Amino acid sequence: CSSDLLRASARLDYTFQSSSSDLVAVQNAAYFTIPGSHLVGLHLGVDRDESSLQLGIDNLCNSFVPLTAKAVDSNLVQSVIAARPRTLSLTFSQKF
Repeated sequence: CSSDLLRASARLDYTFQSSSSDLVAVQNAAYFTIPGSHLVGLHLGVDRDESSLQLGIDNLCNSFVPLTAKAVDSNLVQSVIAARPRTLSLTFSQKF
């Protein structure tokens, strides 16, 4: 028995990461601080009968968000690992 009921869903994700600092002493030339940051994600979906379609957007504002960093050599070069840029995903599923 098939119903034509269409259901919609939405989800907004918000993540805050406070600032953090390196493990070395503040007086050390290799000391640095990673600033606080915000990430926003949006997920929308529709379902009907046995199928669904979902759109996901991670890092909605396309922010540069440093997650970790470290001084990599004696020249005090900083290596930063950042969150992924805005990423879109589209998912279709069908139950059999």
